[in-house]
Amino acid sequence: MLNREVKKNPALMAMLNTEKEEKAEKVEKAASPKKQKKSCRERNPQGYERYRGRSNGNPCKPMSYYIPDDLLKLLAIKSATDGKSKSELVCEGLRYVLREEIKADKQKKTSSTTNNENIEKEVI
Repeated sequence: MLNREVKKNPALMAMLNTEKEEKAEKVEKAASPKKQKKSCRERNPQGYERYRGRSNGNPCKPMSYYIPDDLLKLLAIKSATDGKSKSELVCEGLRYVLREEIKADKQKKTSSTTNNENIEKEVI
């Protein structure tokens, strides 16, 4: 009984072969080195440059932010009186605020270190 030949079903053999092939493909994919993705600039240099704005000659990236209506009205008035675009005004305002915050943080750090040094001198 064990020596008897088993009839091979062609449909079953086809399924087994495809499973073997699929496994072999998976092993090949896993063994092959992965390609690094190209950056946007490398994939489409013309499109990358086309959709970048310019602010004072510097390239800038378009971004969206939610601004309350009252600020939009003030921005429109200011841009009309100064002859600057709204984007330029927003950039100037952000630069000013961020510079002032950075200065304040630096002053806090330097004053806290001098306070610590004064306390150490008093203790010693």
